[in-house]
Amino acid sequence: MNIKLLIHTLDSNDPEDAQLLRAAANTLSNLSADFTYHEYFLKEPEFTTLLKILQFSDDIRLIKSIIIIITNISTNISMINKLTSGNSLEIIIKLFEREVIFIID
Repeated sequence: MNIKLLIHTLDSNDPEDAQLLRAAANTLSNLSADFTYHEYFLKEPEFTTLLKILQFSDDIRLIKSIIIIITNISTNISMINKLTSGNSLEIIIKLFEREVIFIID
């Protein structure tokens, strides 16, 4: 599975691609359950792409998938330092300050 390609699909800013973006993010969230893939999510520029979605997207389903990815990676102790590097924690905290409402399906 080419995680890098799926994450780069998320860089699309075309509103007509919403279903494609959600499908890619959902696939990535499923892949993130496997520890062997965690390092690929935290490489650059892929990790920055995920953080940008948390920062700027208003698509609740897309955000939900990215949060699942980050949550799954956070269960891998060997990835915690990479996961919390830079301003990633600040971005996650600000997500809640934006008053994004999460709807559990």
